Amino acid sequence: MIMTNYIISMEDKKMLKCVINICLVAVFCSRAIGAHASDFLLESEINARITYDDNVSNTVVNEESSSIYTITPKIKLNYHSDNWESAMNAHVAATSYSDKYKDHLDGHLDFETAYKNNRSIYSIMGGYDKYSNLAAEDNLIGLSTEQIDTEKLTLAPEYTHLLTERASISLAYSYSDVTQSKNLGQYLPYETQSAIGEVGYKLSQKSDLSLVLMAMDYTSENNIVDYQFLSSKIGIAHRFSEMITGKLFIGANTTDIATRSSQSFVFFGSTVTGTQAVESSEAGEILEASIDAKWIEVSASRDTVSNSYGGLDQTDKLHTKLRMQVTPLIGITLSLDRVKVDEVNDNVLDYSRTYTKIVPAMNFSVAHNLKLRAEYIFTKSEYNNLSQGQRDRSKFAVNLTYNFPSI
Repeated sequence: MIMTNYIISMEDKKMLKCVINICLVAVFCSRAIGAHASDFLLESEINARITYDDNVSNTVVNEESSSIYTITPKIKLNYHSDNWESAMNAHVAATSYSDKYKDHLDGHLDFETAYKNNRSIYSIMGGYDKYSNLAAEDNLIGLSTEQIDTEKLTLAPEYTHLLTERASISLAYSYSDVTQSKNLGQYLPYETQSAIGEVGYKLSQKSDLSLVLMAMDYTSENNIVDYQFLSSKIGIAHRFSEMITGKLFIGANTTDIATRSSQSFVFFGSTVTGTQAVESSEAGEILEASIDAKWIEVSASRDTVSNSYGGLDQTDKLHTKLRMQVTPLIGITLSLDRVKVDEVNDNVLDYSRTYTKIVPAMNFSVAHNLKLRAEYIFTKSEYNNLSQGQRDRSKFAVNLTYNFPSI
């Protein structure tokens, strides 16, 4: 019944066909290896989710509710040998709405491979994502009530060298390209390039020390916004016991931002369009502290991240998650997130806000490979400077997951 009225665009069909073909090739290869079949492991699952959303477009006024049905098949192929490790993940998510919203097909595909010798590791990862703004589970700003598809391409090679038994160094490069299906002047396509260096030192069997340096270059479509971001952080990760781990990182970052806008003026009787650039520099702090035990995890962080409309968000986050195994077949979780977002780029609209998310959930092991999850998701966004009011959103979801036997 869910899929009878499902409308898939030609672009979605091409993406679906591509992912399915890759999955079929992966299955064929895993069967055709013969003597080396034990080096491959194929895992797959299918997930069915029903959600009721009382504010599906995340607006202040004219809130609209909808029932949402999602089917998500997933596949994961791993290969392991003495020198090589490879993994491929792929899934598609078919989503249908009971209201006026357009049904859509989202997808994810990534592939990672690594070669190891006695002292070095060479690896590369590539990924593709396509998702709708209505399907995203993170802190949505609600810039547009229209459905907008986002596509993201990622490529990230990395090299790690073991200097001694305790010391190591890693060099990595990351490229990403983010585009949107519609240009409404609210979402801004962009590219990022990052260079990352990390030095690690094993203080003991339980403690690791790390120093991380990163440089990132951000360029938006038509060079409307570009910035150079530099950051450094140092920290330690420690395992207190088999069930308790903790880490603490501190650091700093600087950003040089250029925002450009077109201006028209009259020159000798003719209208000329010029470009004006506004430049600014910002400095910030980095903090990451967490404790993870068997029944509780607590973390606090501060970082600066790119947003979807040409700005930079300094994000302070407090996270707590409680876990309780009531019986061998029933578990309960409660997660709470409090996020404060401050816009760093003064030359774009200021969407600074405070965001709260509360998720109580119950997990049931229905059968050996069948799991059921019921959860309630409450979110509230409070904006600082805009007359957007307070946005409340409640969702109730039931998730059924079946894991197929590994091959």
